[in-house]
Amino acid sequence: MACTDRVLNGDILLHESSKALFTKVSVPTLTPDYITSSLFLDLGINPTKLKGKYSMQDTASHSIESLSGSLLNEGKTKKIFSIPERPGMVKVFSKDDITAGDGKRHDVVPGKGAVSNKTTCGVFRFLRECGLSVAFQEQISDTEFVADHAKMIPIEVVWRRRAVGSELERLPFLPKLHVFPHSVVELHLKTSGKRWNDHELPADDPLMQVGGDGMVGLYHPHQPLHGAKPFMTIPLDNIVKGSFGLLIIDNLTMLARKAFLALERAYCLQGFELIDGKLEVGINHDGRLVIADVIDAESIRLMRDGKNFDKQLYRDEGLNPEVMERFAEVLKAVESFRIPRQRVIIWAGSVKDDIRSLVEAVDVLSNDTIKYIMHTRSIHKEAELGLLELRKLVQECPQTVIIADIGMSNGAGPTLSAHTGAPVITLPKNWKEFPEDVWSCLRTPSNVPVSTMLNPTNAVLQALQILALNNPQLYMVLQSELEKRMINTVQI
Repeated sequence: MACTDRVLNGDILLHESSKALFTKVSVPTLTPDYITSSLFLDLGINPTKLKGKYSMQDTASHSIESLSGSLLNEGKTKKIFSIPERPGMVKVFSKDDITAGDGKRHDVVPGKGAVSNKTTCGVFRFLRECGLSVAFQEQISDTEFVADHAKMIPIEVVWRRRAVGSELERLPFLPKLHVFPHSVVELHLKTSGKRWNDHELPADDPLMQVGGDGMVGLYHPHQPLHGAKPFMTIPLDNIVKGSFGLLIIDNLTMLARKAFLALERAYCLQGFELIDGKLEVGINHDGRLVIADVIDAESIRLMRDGKNFDKQLYRDEGLNPEVMERFAEVLKAVESFRIPRQRVIIWAGSVKDDIRSLVEAVDVLSNDTIKYIMHTRSIHKEAELGLLELRKLVQECPQTVIIADIGMSNGAGPTLSAHTGAPVITLPKNWKEFPEDVWSCLRTPSNVPVSTMLNPTNAVLQALQILALNNPQLYMVLQSELEKRMINTVQI
């Protein structure tokens, strides 16, 4: 018996009446200065093919010309085109531009668009595999992908694990790189030219504080928050049209948190630490809340061995050759993102053992993302056969944790542990009636690293935590629940 479906409620389907237009924010068009730079053939990118011609290797077999439409929008680093042949879809083209300081620093690097596009596509494929809703549909060339034509919510969602950048300006009492156990999710109103509709603003992209009454306080993004009052208060309805505003805010916050938790563990497995990141969310033609826009090395802050592998080096030093080398390292990491094949074995000693509570706990705590099998064999009565089955089961799926739930005797867990490299957790089922039985699980010989749990749910949770060390999707599920009871504090 196995649970095979992976279902995550990381999206929300909105009622037809909520598909009202959001306030449009203009994006300036930039004219880049042309420079030359070498790029990386080992990434499958040929710089000679990047001007007007595209390598179609490892991408969908579509003709670029057949997907050409009118230009809908152009930003600093991308262009968005309609696709007449595919209503409800758009083509996103990544430019070779790189900018910093709101466009004050601006260069063009041949091949940079291909690196950014491949990174974005890899991230979106990974998030989709994690069960999260994304606008991305498919990559069609080195520099382009097809996505849902989402109605973008004019909010930039920022996730933070450590205090850096503008966070230190708003919270100057925090030490640099202070760790937030409850990861911070901030909402910033996307603006341009220091204006929002007819209102002049002291700074672009002000921090939003959304109240339960549907009013939004706007704060200066680069000034201390302590003791500050909002420089403007506006109804949420001015930003998100319709009666679902608060629901949308709650769900886009949840969606962003889950996305970055999955990316946090995925980058960790590749040797990086995800410090913070930003994303944008929209509502697609089906009324579904989706992660949209792009998520590349310029959207996050990433560190390894004390070095930034994001846009920080470009902010600090301009077009240092290492900028693109580090972007290429990020792309290699993204190309290695995987959700591993894992499972939990619930081992019973007899068909009379009731293990339904364990099965239910695996389903609930993992949000149906982890497979399990129930196996029954008495290690006392059929030791040879049981150990043969143990080796076969672990060989089939090496990333396995075993929970031994044995009714009469507690010796099965330590015996299983002595004969496998897979972690074993034993449950002394009758410990309340026979508390002395616990000692057979605790006083084990050397090289028998069995864990003992008295609470069945805790046994399942420990098993899942072990698997989550190598599973970004499962880490996302467990950590999002854990953070609900975490509180951010600071030493004074």
